[in-house]
Amino acid sequence: MRTSPIGLCLVAAIDCAAAVQSAGAAAGPGVFFFDAYAAVPRQIGDSLQVRGVLFPGTLEPPLRLDFDEFEHTVVFAPHLVGIGGAVDFYASATLFVYSDARATGSPADPARPATYTDGDCILSAHVRDFVHSNFGPPGWAAGHFALTGGSRLSEVVFPPSVLSADWTMADPGIPGGYQEVWLGRMYPLIDAAWPRTWSAVKTLYREDAPALH
Repeated sequence: MRTSPIGLCLVAAIDCAAAVQSAGAAAGPGVFFFDAYAAVPRQIGDSLQVRGVLFPGTLEPPLRLDFDEFEHTVVFAPHLVGIGGAVDFYASATLFVYSDARATGSPADPARPATYTDGDCILSAHVRDFVHSNFGPPGWAAGHFALTGGSRLSEVVFPPSVLSADWTMADPGIPGGYQEVWLGRMYPLIDAAWPRTWSAVKTLYREDAPALH
């Protein structure tokens, strides 16, 4: 059984971030955690529909978020451009993070996509090289991540650079129209011991992949 390099990379990055935060750094690297539902395309050109909600995790997020008074949602919809032996490949796309006051806004409802985008867009990000494993469950998805805009962009001192998620189809509560439940993270890639390029990581999952050295 091949160990996921995405998982190893995630553990190393989060461990390093935790060490920086525990050392009392004023503006150390942080992690956005989110739960999401995903509608997965089956044909080239169709889009992956990911709708999720940020939640407070074991590490602080890269900017201060009020989870009590506001709901923070994530929306991402890249188009499928290639189907490989073990992974599907997606075109670059923009990910959005919205904040909506709980007192006046509508709670996120998977049956009503507009409830994920009816707040203030606090962050937007360009996601590229996004891949999604087509074996499982469980499975994974990951891509490069670069913040580009949003009303609170200037508050992010140590921006995330990787979008990563684990997914399953075993949850009996998945709403109609969706096939997967995601546990996602947006985090900085700060582990110097991870020298491989992203293309090399993707190559690991091709059925005919040569050995990497």
